[in-house]
Amino acid sequence: MRNARRLLHFCLWPLVCVGGCAGFWDEVSSRNFKFAHLYSSPDPLVVLQESDDGWQRSKALAGLQEPLAHGGTQKDQDFYVKILTESAKSDRDPLCRIAAVKTLGRFKDPRAAEALQRVTEQNLTFTGEMNNLLRQEALKSLAQTGSPLAVEQLVKVAKEPPIEGASQDRQEVLDRRLTAIRGLGKYDYPESKETLLYILQKERDAALRARAHESLVAITGKDYPPEAKAWAEYLHPGGRHEGDAVAKQPTNNAVVDFLTWPVRQVRGY
Repeated sequence: MRNARRLLHFCLWPLVCVGGCAGFWDEVSSRNFKFAHLYSSPDPLVVLQESDDGWQRSKALAGLQEPLAHGGTQKDQDFYVKILTESAKSDRDPLCRIAAVKTLGRFKDPRAAEALQRVTEQNLTFTGEMNNLLRQEALKSLAQTGSPLAVEQLVKVAKEPPIEGASQDRQEVLDRRLTAIRGLGKYDYPESKETLLYILQKERDAALRARAHESLVAITGKDYPPEAKAWAEYLHPGGRHEGDAVAKQPTNNAVVDFLTWPVRQVRGY
């Protein structure tokens, strides 16, 4: 028996070194572990249908590929999106939820962004740290989708006001905002740049301003200093600055339009 254990240890050690100790022992200690899985991966759909092991299910969710991007059918697409959406929103195992959230971030299907947005606003019931981690992963994945919906949600979270309460609660809000601000750095949209400029102008927290500056640099390719004035002048060259008078907009005068209509017709405007 001792020799058999030594032989098993000797045979499996190279796999530990290649795959990483933590991941390997998680795999081996799984209730549904089979030695055949060391050499070939089981079908993710079969695992999700038959297994109740959280580790195996999370691996299966992480292994799903978007069907329409890999030669699949619309029926396959609908099925995969449904599985991932339900897992991201309601799986009892937080590891499975995180795996589903990360996979949805790789999908270009508009429903993926919608599912991720709902997760970011969900009332989660895990531990505080796990809830915080899951929301951050949902925001990161949302930023990866390239969806206009992502920009809308990231802007909303980036502008969340600070809260009063326990230090852990305040830190969770800060963490979410930092994640959202980094996500905005992937979008060269006016809403993204204006939100980041707003944070530079209005926020007192140094970490938020530093992250906003990083995202502005990522969007524009410009390396201006982390000062609101410099970025305002770049984003609004020759534009109105704070304190300048606002020019009055011309009013629509029906009488003037009627009297000048013949002249405007001759001149072509």
